[in-house]
Formats: sequence, C-alpha cells, structure tokens
Amino acid sequence: MKLHNPTILLLSITSVVGCATNPIPSTEEISQAASEIKTRLTTQLTTPSPDTLLAAKRTQLPTLYAELPRYESEDDVQQIIANYNDAQAYTSNLADHAQDSEEKAVLSQYAEDLDYAIKPLREKNGDSMFSLLGGPAYTPEQGALLAGGGLYSFTTDRNDIDLQRSSITGFMMVNFPSNGSMGYGFQSKQNIFFNQNNSKYEGVVNFGQQSSQYFGVGYDKGSTVEMGEDTTYDANRGEYIGSLAYRFFGDWYFGANAEMNYVKVTEQSDYILADQDFQDYADKPFTLGLGLVLEYDSRDFAVNAKEGLYFKANYLNFNEKIGSDSDYYKANFEFRSYYSFNPTNTIASFTQFQATKGDVPFYDLATLGGANSMRGIFKGQFIDNTAFETTLEWRHTFSRANGLPSNHGMTLWSGIGGVGESLNTLSDDLFVSYGVGYRYQIQPKMNIRLDLGMSEFGNGFYFNFTEAF
Repeated sequence: MKLHNPTILLLSITSVVGCATNPIPSTEEISQAASEIKTRLTTQLTTPSPDTLLAAKRTQLPTLYAELPRYESEDDVQQIIANYNDAQAYTSNLADHAQDSEEKAVLSQYAEDLDYAIKPLREKNGDSMFSLLGGPAYTPEQGALLAGGGLYSFTTDRNDIDLQRSSITGFMMVNFPSNGSMGYGFQSKQNIFFNQNNSKYEGVVNFGQQSSQYFGVGYDKGSTVEMGEDTTYDANRGEYIGSLAYRFFGDWYFGANAEMNYVKVTEQSDYILADQDFQDYADKPFTLGLGLVLEYDSRDFAVNAKEGLYFKANYLNFNEKIGSDSDYYKANFEFRSYYSFNPTNTIASFTQFQATKGDVPFYDLATLGGANSMRGIFKGQFIDNTAFETTLEWRHTFSRANGLPSNHGMTLWSGIGGVGESLNTLSDDLFVSYGVGYRYQIQPKMNIRLDLGMSEFGNGFYFNFTEAF
C-alpha cells in the first residue's frame, strides 16, 4: 500500500490483558529479588534443565535466546510461557516500587529482558503467534480510509527445530473518497515451509475495487505525464501469484508457478480513452499463466534475511488455450544478497530483470515502482516490455541499554532502474530512488516497516509487514 503525504494513526494490538491492582511488595521482598537477579547476572551459573525451569523461581529464568528452554509437550510450552509472563509482571511491579536506585535498575533491566524473551521463547517452541495492526489514514487520492492487517506466524512441524517459520500476512483497507463512493482493497502474502525445508510455497493475493494510475507505456510518458485526474481509472481487480518449489540439490529448488490477473475497468479519463495501448486490452480483463521456477536459496531466514544469497528465475506462459484473454509470456530474474558485519548491521541488495513478449495487456507489463520496487516511484508509473532495477540497502537495529539488539531499527537505501521497449533501449533513460525507513520487530525476525521513498518524480510513504526484499 502506498500513501502520499498521509496523516495516519497506527494501533498495535498483540494481546489483551485484564486490568488488576498489583500488590505493593515489601522492602525485604524487593531487596531479596534484586539480590537473586544480580547474583544470576554476575555469576557464571549453569542454566537449569527445561524440567527444572518449570518450577524455577521468578527471578531465575534465563533470557538469552541460546538459554531459552525447549519442550516437547504442548502443555509444558504453555506453562513456561505463562511462567515468563508472570515473572515479567512480578518483576516489573517490584521495580515500580523499589526505592533503592541500584535495586530499581537491576529489577527494571530483568523485567525488560523477560519481556524481550517471551516472543523468542514462543518462537523457539513452535508456538503460533498472531499480531494485529490498524488505524485511520488519509490520502489525497483515496480520501479518508480505515486500514487494518495481521501477521500470523507458525511452524508446520514444531518438532523440527531447523524448519523455517512460516508466515501469512493480510491487510484490508476501506476508503471514502470525496465523490461519495466507497472503495476497498485486500492484500495477502504467504511464505510456507514444510518437509524439513525441502518444500516451500510462496503466494500473493490482491483484490479490491480501487482507483489506479495509468501514465502510459514507456519512460517518456511515465516521466512527463503528471499524476492526477487524467491518469486515474477505476477497476475491479484481482491478482494471484503463487509458486511451489522442491529442493533437488543442495540449496537449489525447482517447481511450478502460476499467475492470474483480473482487471475490469469501470471508469476512465479522456486521456486514458485516447491511449491505444490501454484501449487494446480494456475488454480483455482476464489473464492466466502457468510456468516453471528455479531457485537458489541459502538465506538464514526468508522473510528477513541477515546472511545468504537468493536467486530466482521464473517463466510464465499466458495462453488462450487455458482460458487467458491474451497470449504472451513473462520472464523474471532476481538476485538478492545479505551480509551482516555484526548483530545490528546488515547490507542487503536486490537486482531484478523483467521481460514480456506478445499481446501483453497494460496491467501486466514489466513494472517498476511501489512498496517493493523502486520505493519513491508510484506503482505503474513506469511500464514497458522490459524493466531493470538494482537497490542497495543498509539495515540497522538499535541496541538496548544492555547492548543486545532492540525491537527498533532503521534503513537507508538507494536504487537505480529503467524500462525499455527492448533490451537495446533498457538503459537509455535511468532514474534513481532513495529513502529512509523505520523498523519495528513485531515478532521474532519479522518486522513492520514504515518507509519514505523519494525520487525526482515525487515521494511515497509505505506501510507493510516484512521487508521489501
């Protein structure tokens, strides 16, 4: 979702906790707890066994990821999670009432450590997690809107400690533009891993009734036509992109993919009515393509990698014989790299080449711009038969007082790209985008991102789950 100059209020809801009055602890209880915590933090102690931890004192629970216990029994998992929540609330209450500054600091730090440990504990034990985010917003194009979404993460086999965590995100928006009509949109992304990481499914689903932008085909139109009433059209839209791949050797995967598009134009401007590239396919709203995908994937964590490489090549054939309104093909090649030079700093890169050939409708040409491509360029501003882009991004996580990574971070990036009628013209007119972003880790290794992208053509604000690449 792209918002221009938005005024937005975001509300994060991860749990509902009943209100209760915490008991006022005695000075002796506060001092004893602080002493026990300090002893554990300053003395090299052996971490108790998982069974022992189920009955451990609230001041003696480990908080480092490597020390967090793992259980086979679901009942034990829920019990240890409850113990950590209880210990966090108990220690936080002690810290609130502590008078001695040293004791208060020890208790506050341990309460924070416990708070940071609870979600990693759930992740390590294969416990599913669901987080919500939502609130009102405003954009000049769509007027007032309400937006809400969720991130659901889980494991398909909690007994497999090496299996990557799967995730499903969903985001719904309803807008009320000044003309009195109501629009809506929904988008979802799925990353599912199973069979000891030997099989994986990736999917994207988008549908809705919203205004979209069409500038025209080629760099010249994208760079000279101003966004406004002339470039706006309304459409009922649906999109599905999915792939299922299987490991066949080392980190190499091979599989099948499919793509379905539906774009039924309901209202358009005179400028768009006069554009032949648009009108040739305005009455061909449906395309269906099937193809193959080849991947190399050595990333440590797919949705928020810090180390590893990723290469993907896919081919899709859209054919009337399988129900498509148009005959054409698409090829896409992308390469990503990730390198962390310490626990809080990562350099990530993304390079992509897109090519289309045949009777390609305007809504499925090679495209640059949007939340995941050349942020700062409006999605659909630059479309043509071929497109190329490369982006370099620095990702930084802020440290807590104890030196460990916090849930907050930032990014800086810059990218360059271009579109062309063919490979020969792809580099004729290149353009640059750059920006800055804020990150909040809503679940272990899974971020909410708020990005401000900029380019010579304008600015764009983006809110989404997971990284752009």
